[in-house]
Amino acid sequence: MPEQWKPIVLSAKVFGHISQGMYRTPAGAIKELISNSFDADSRLVRIHTGYPHFDTFSCEDDGTGMSRDEFLRLMDQGIGSSYKRANNKTTTDKYKRPLIGRLGLGILALAQICSRFDIVSHHRETKTAFRATIKFPPYTREEMDKITAKTSAKEEFVQGGEYQFDEEKFSVEKQGVRVFTKYLRESFRKRMRSSLSRYANKKILKQSRPYKNFENFLEAIYQPHSLNKSLNLLSDYDQMIFGLALAPPLPFISNRNIVTKIPAVATRQTELSEYKFQVLVDNISLANPVCLPSDRKDSSTSKCRVKGAEIKDFPLVDGPYKAKCQVTQHHVAVVDSDETFNLYAFDYNNKDVAGSRLAFSGYLFQQTGRLYPRDIQGILIRLNNVAIGKFDNGMLTYPYAEGPRYSMVSSEVFVRNGFEDALNIDRDSFNELHPHYIRLQAYMHALLHELIFPETWGEEKQRNRQRKDTIKVEQDTRFVTNLSRATGDPVRSIRRVEVAKEKGAHTPRSVPVQPVEFHSQNEEIEVNADHALLQPLFRRTKYAPLIERLVVAFERSNSEPTVAKRRELFYKLLNDIFSDL
Repeated sequence: MPEQWKPIVLSAKVFGHISQGMYRTPAGAIKELISNSFDADSRLVRIHTGYPHFDTFSCEDDGTGMSRDEFLRLMDQGIGSSYKRANNKTTTDKYKRPLIGRLGLGILALAQICSRFDIVSHHRETKTAFRATIKFPPYTREEMDKITAKTSAKEEFVQGGEYQFDEEKFSVEKQGVRVFTKYLRESFRKRMRSSLSRYANKKILKQSRPYKNFENFLEAIYQPHSLNKSLNLLSDYDQMIFGLALAPPLPFISNRNIVTKIPAVATRQTELSEYKFQVLVDNISLANPVCLPSDRKDSSTSKCRVKGAEIKDFPLVDGPYKAKCQVTQHHVAVVDSDETFNLYAFDYNNKDVAGSRLAFSGYLFQQTGRLYPRDIQGILIRLNNVAIGKFDNGMLTYPYAEGPRYSMVSSEVFVRNGFEDALNIDRDSFNELHPHYIRLQAYMHALLHELIFPETWGEEKQRNRQRKDTIKVEQDTRFVTNLSRATGDPVRSIRRVEVAKEKGAHTPRSVPVQPVEFHSQNEEIEVNADHALLQPLFRRTKYAPLIERLVVAFERSNSEPTVAKRRELFYKLLNDIFSDL
């Protein structure tokens, strides 16, 4: 290739946005390459990160490719004006996939991680091919501020780097686009390398090798008894794999997500499979990485059963707009457990939200324990099946205090119509003042506040009460068994007695003289909670069952004839009590 460099010309307004990086994470930048491949009807995208040294990077696909003329147009003021949506085109030609790209900024995504890269393209339709090298300029934000601050009737343009271009002979075997670089930014390399001490495969699974497959990766991320509460505690490499798996239109792994058992999501799984799209990162075939349930009690998908569905109503209010909405609630039972999770499927369609159609569907999963890692807590919005940013654990700025119940909810919203004008240029966030965003936000807030949180709060309190009662009975049974064995006394139960007014009487019953009474006839022990000595203790209601057993142990031991026997029995019973906690 001749050493002849040509300028890449951009609108200063466009380059002002992208010169300092539009993307929050490496995965956010690289996902743009994957989106380009999806729009090009690629069946396979191969990404190599250069793990573990991160000295090289490459991304190649087998799609339509980029034509010579389109590349040259993009280099000359064309970035920011993609032709993908020309003539109101909304789907790809071959697999009828919904188009993702719109602005034509994907080619500059690599500026986030490298200063220079090569691109090779063999275009199917025109039977042409080219090779080019692109260099990005080291503009500072101060320099861009000076350029964009100029006022002129004529739009200012700025040189957005340089490129070399050379044509190649087209080859059917090489059809598609290949991007590769060894000029990775030092900040990217340093960050990826330095965080490998937290590599999940090594930290959690005790394996220093690369992940064998995606299941191996998920095993490390969702290890039930690990301390992996957040991906931020793991390496940047783990976070990048998770982000690259979450972003594209990829199906769930069915045996790892109970959501796939409901009809709406099962249909979507089929649709995604029909796209025939595969993404490999360092030879790992990715899938949607969200696994539900995912709490620390090992309530895996295989132990869950979806029970019958019922329709639930809730009111939606968005300013003057009011409507009654419906969702389908599925109860999820856990085998060998009293836990019941809730799974909601929803669908909303309105032809006129600020003059245009808004349609979305999705699921909301709610469990009784916290979801881990925290990165799947909250709400994720997908536009054309592509994740926009990460899960929002603030629930789209939910205005009410719900305590730990925030951490028990995971939801994905799939937008079918509308919302594109609400998407910010970074494709990672939304304009929160756009009417479509405000309507979706009002819908999710109403669903949570009017239906999900009140209902699940009542269920949770009842379940916790039943669980505490069951545990108390079991512990009391074990204690009286140990007490009978240690003393020879026939004991069947312990009963707490509280002094109360007799029905219809104006004076309370008299307080018993003894704190604890042992009734050998009916083999029962009464603990008099309103005795002057015990009243202060039983004000601590949280510890009442433990207090009962402790005072019984003390009073029974105190009846032994000698100090030595009293001490021996008391410590024996103490050991039994605390061994059962």
